[in-house]
Amino acid sequence: MQTTRGLQSADLITLADLFSTSLGDALEFPEEAKQWVADNLPNIAIRDLEISFAKVDNEPLCLEVGFKIKGSLYVNPTSTPEYVQREPCDPGPLPPCLKEEGCFGAVDIDVSLSAGEIPSVKGTVFLNPFDIGDYIHIGPGN
Repeated sequence: MQTTRGLQSADLITLADLFSTSLGDALEFPEEAKQWVADNLPNIAIRDLEISFAKVDNEPLCLEVGFKIKGSLYVNPTSTPEYVQREPCDPGPLPPCLKEEGCFGAVDIDVSLSAGEIPSVKGTVFLNPFDIGDYIHIGPGN
């Protein structure tokens, strides 16, 4: 699965509602709860999202045994990105994670599974510089 828009906070609530209404006695989120989330929490989005999970290799579907997740984490993104076509079986690196567009960081995790072996986990995490309060700065010096 690949998506440039990815998932945002409101999408997760919508998905939870859709799932809950598929169950017999489950209830939807109350409208006031949805509004509270929109008014009080940052809009967290995962964009340029790629997810795959496979128990067997399937070359036509570009699947390898294991679990992979790749994407960029945004906090209060400034715009909806334009879709950029990428090769399905070789998507290459993620698009640039630009702080001025609200990109906080990016992650690329690959869990490989082989019969009779301990799973192998490889991952890369990229973080843009950020501040926590007045005294904590993460990233290169100013």
